[in-house]
Amino acid sequence: MGKEYEIDFISQAEVFGGAYRRYWHYTVHWKGYGAEESTQEPLKSFQPTSTNKKSAVPIVEAFWKSLNYDEIPKASAFEKGHIEGKKGPPKRKREAWSEGSSEFPTKDPSGRWCNPRLEPQCRAFPNFRSDCK
Repeated sequence: MGKEYEIDFISQAEVFGGAYRRYWHYTVHWKGYGAEESTQEPLKSFQPTSTNKKSAVPIVEAFWKSLNYDEIPKASAFEKGHIEGKKGPPKRKREAWSEGSSEFPTKDPSGRWCNPRLEPQCRAFPNFRSDCK
């Protein structure tokens, strides 16, 4: 049994094939590996097999949903070499600031915004305020 790799995300899909039969190849980024280790995989690579019962098709469907498609579009509707997708990894959700938390930006007595993590430095060096806006 070969080594099993885990998909981190799919960055883009490209149309391959000839004049009569076209299909998608997906650029797969693997967990624990750099971008230079990404591979091009056909849709059949995401289907469950006799040795690997897990299906990765939901990852492909999530990729298309992120591009505002309701379902996987037919590759035959696109020209050979057409690329769909975004460059770079998916955006991570940022935690929202809540007022009163230690991370919430505050104004100092002079009315300038200050990063709370560097607040002691702001008070100690009022003329050096690189973190305040």
